[in-house]
Amino acid sequence: MTHFEYIAVAISIILGLGLIQLLSNLDQVLAQSRRYWLHSLWVFFVFWILVQNWWAFWDLRDVAWNLGYFSLWITYASMVYLMVVALTKTKASEVSWESVYFSRTRWLFGLFGLVGATAVLITWVILDVSLLHPYRFVQYSTMAILAVLFTSKRKRLHEVLSVLLMAIVLLSQVLFRFQPGLFGVAA
Repeated sequence: MTHFEYIAVAISIILGLGLIQLLSNLDQVLAQSRRYWLHSLWVFFVFWILVQNWWAFWDLRDVAWNLGYFSLWITYASMVYLMVVALTKTKASEVSWESVYFSRTRWLFGLFGLVGATAVLITWVILDVSLLHPYRFVQYSTMAILAVLFTSKRKRLHEVLSVLLMAIVLLSQVLFRFQPGLFGVAA
């Protein structure tokens, strides 16, 4: 077993737990009486993030792994898992997903901002991808949008910026991550 295969198991477990948490709460998220379209959209988007991260992990197959690199990736995967928790864990007293969403914007978007910063760090330190690589524009612009979402509670602003952020990320995934390993080549 290679280091990559060994480490991939740990990362897959964390990402898998996120998928389980998300999918096991999907019936509650989509329940007619509680549903909020923006919250549901974020749940599906975070589902995509979990899947995409498993896909992108292939970029690290040739890395000479050490404890520091492993710690970065475990931290990254754990923050993505916590984003799932922020979106799906509720108390019985929380009536609607809209109230849950707006009560947790700082937690959700703070974590997402840290995920973005950690992704930049991982690809820069581990893969030696330039801080000026074209994909960085996507990362930096999404982090700027996340900063606004983190600080604002304005409903319309959240709706517009969330859709914009998701469109930017999904388009970038088609352009930069359609094939695994595409980011593994230092630019």
